[in-house]
Amino acid sequence: MTENRTLHIADLAHRVSRVRWEAPGDVREVVLHALGIGRPTTADFDGKRHLIVSPFLSDDGIARLAPARSTKVHVVSRAESLDRLRPETLKRIVPYVLDDAARDTAEVDGDPLEGLHAKTFVLDRRDGSHVFIGSANATNAAFTQNVEFMIELIGPLPRIGVEAVFGEKSALFQLVVPYPATGGVEHSDDDKADHALESAIRSLATSRLRNTVVACDESNFDILVESLDSTHPPADLQIYVRLLTRPGNSHPLPVVTGESVRFEAMPLTDVTPFLVIRVVDTRGEERSTVVRVELVGDLPGRRDAVLARQIDTPEKFLRFLMLLLAQDSDDGALFTAGGGGSFGDWGADGVGLFEALVRSVGARNSGLDDLGHLIERLQADAAATVLPAGFDELWASVWSAHLTLQGARL
Repeated sequence: MTENRTLHIADLAHRVSRVRWEAPGDVREVVLHALGIGRPTTADFDGKRHLIVSPFLSDDGIARLAPARSTKVHVVSRAESLDRLRPETLKRIVPYVLDDAARDTAEVDGDPLEGLHAKTFVLDRRDGSHVFIGSANATNAAFTQNVEFMIELIGPLPRIGVEAVFGEKSALFQLVVPYPATGGVEHSDDDKADHALESAIRSLATSRLRNTVVACDESNFDILVESLDSTHPPADLQIYVRLLTRPGNSHPLPVVTGESVRFEAMPLTDVTPFLVIRVVDTRGEERSTVVRVELVGDLPGRRDAVLARQIDTPEKFLRFLMLLLAQDSDDGALFTAGGGGSFGDWGADGVGLFEALVRSVGARNSGLDDLGHLIERLQADAAATVLPAGFDELWASVWSAHLTLQGARL
């Protein structure tokens, strides 16, 4: 990554580390767990009783999440995942699946619930109950290979413990039925093919590629996508690449060093460092991923043009403005709910907007420079009606003050 991007990420991490998280009712502590990229597992799953809710399972995953000292382990999963567990694992758990009748009638905001997607681990200890919610499945790969994130909630057993969450009178328990799994079922041919497809797309996502911009005229550009090293994907796969900004135009992915494909006659806003790699197997099944590659010959003003195309209403402009100014705010004041300068108070009188801009000038906010480039492009488009009424006059005063302070500091 560029030094500037690295600094932005470090700054974001620093500000997030100072956030005070508001705990839900009955929760006395909130702990965040980031897994993957060489990080050791920071979560402790030791306990006397466990509830595991996960669509995907593995024997070693359950052993990790429910150590041997646990007296009872309830597991809610999919039938096919339970069937693949070893019989020895099934002897120490109580397996459940979603009740078909409950699944057919359950809805959230009018949308029917289909299948199990939740990943939640609840365990009881002497110090209370620990509830883990996040992206990790109950598999060893989730804790040793993948990039995952979990939130740990700590609170009293009677309120968020295993019995409270999964007791016979709980809402969750009404949605499941016991499942008589015997285990030992081998993966089907489709399962193996799906795994091969996933492995292929993961491997191709690490390919070194480069996008080179070639100017055709003032308004049209080509992008040359070139492979910087050779890969060796399975011969029975079809592999394609396209620009993220051009959904309907793809080419075979170059997999040999120096090999390239060309995407032609694109406007400035379609020039991008992002590529979509798509893999199709002999069954017609496919997987895809987005990768960011080196962009050679980037064009001045491209990012401003892309932003201007996306910010097409005054409401979107105001939201973007406040987010941009907040990126250099040390105290996060621009995100404060309620009071002058908040998201809810930039309304018709413009008081909140004025306060945010003035505060940024006084704080030497570098976001003003980025905002200036965007506003200049929006003002240059005579047909655009994106800037709120009266904003031109306000911005002229703010920008003048910003330039004056910059000159005084030089």
